[in-house]
Amino acid sequence: MSTPTNASADVITSHLIASKLYEIGKLVRLNGFMRSELDIPERILPFCSDGENLSNVVRSRIIISTCATAGQFFQLNLSAGHFTHVFVDEAGCCTEPDTLIPAVLLAIEKGGHVSWKK
Repeated sequence: MSTPTNASADVITSHLIASKLYEIGKLVRLNGFMRSELDIPERILPFCSDGENLSNVVRSRIIISTCATAGQFFQLNLSAGHFTHVFVDEAGCCTEPDTLIPAVLLAIEKGGHVSWKK
């Protein structure tokens, strides 16, 4: 799940935590490297990662981040199909290039072009 702002990603995370359907490790709120821990709501802090160990983050069932922070996953060279779904919340508030960052994670083939799953 991606969204344009940290505030909206925090709200989504908070609601998913309140559902009590997800435990730590199954749900991860991925923050950018520069985000201060002081800016993170205390309730979601146990679910947060700053991306230092992305290989552990990608094992989570649900990952919530800003669209820009989702770009960190490109450095892992994940296999096609690793991510089955990408949701962009508040996409109307994003620029088209921002929405493409998480969307391209659904690419079927790597290389000079992108194909989309249907």
